[in-house]
Amino acid sequence: MTTSAAEIIRNPSVGYEQITPDLIEQLNPEEAERTLVGILAERALIKDGGRIVLFPEFNEAPDILITDLMSKVLFAQIPETVLEGLQHQNFVVLSVETSGVHLASSVTRYLTGQFRLKRYPSILRARKTYELEAPSPAMGNSVESTTVYPITSGGKPRYLTVSTSDMRALKQVSRLIVVDDFLGTGNSLKGATEIGIRLLEKAGVDMDNLQVIPMIGIRKRHQVTNTPLVHPGVVIFNPIAALDVEPRLHETTGEPVLYANGFPPYLIRNAYASDFDQKQTM
Repeated sequence: MTTSAAEIIRNPSVGYEQITPDLIEQLNPEEAERTLVGILAERALIKDGGRIVLFPEFNEAPDILITDLMSKVLFAQIPETVLEGLQHQNFVVLSVETSGVHLASSVTRYLTGQFRLKRYPSILRARKTYELEAPSPAMGNSVESTTVYPITSGGKPRYLTVSTSDMRALKQVSRLIVVDDFLGTGNSLKGATEIGIRLLEKAGVDMDNLQVIPMIGIRKRHQVTNTPLVHPGVVIFNPIAALDVEPRLHETTGEPVLYANGFPPYLIRNAYASDFDQKQTM
């Protein structure tokens, strides 16, 4: 659909320097979503001819305020009935690699505050390695691994490994939240979900009572991903994203704009037409 120059949002009402913890607390989910999109358009850098959107305050030097905004947007997409009536020991959050830890931490804090849990749920980490290495001395004895082919590996295999030293702490889990910072092909997210489920099954979790919620910070619009994971008895929701983005040159003005989350296009302040591969934006 072609949009006119008048529809381009050039000056969002809330800028990056204006957000504070108190402001985020006051925003409703729709306002939080609009604020997040506006800040991305303000701060984004365009790489690789428009194929990569770099959000420095999320990908490079993570800002807790940004991940807290993302958490509010993510949880607004989940029916409260899926999460309410549970205690901290019924949840576990699994971070995909180190890059997902900051968002996973914000997700855990939001979950605890929103549903008044007595303690923060546990966070596990799926570590990515170049070889199927022996477990690190810092890893527990209960380990699950799988092979993945992330979009950044150039078709070469990588390995995801999750571990714990206390399987008993997982036995009451009924909700697994898998958190990734960026969705490429979805292979890493799928692999982390797989090993998370296997670890919980080994811990004695009732698979017929387990529900899995995959969460993503940033996903490119219309991104083709791998076939969804299916595990007998387990309810696995479709992945949800805080930001569904598509950077491109505007159809009418030729300016670099960001289409995200169904909002009108936002002007990308730190981008130029020359940042885009013209063939990719037609």
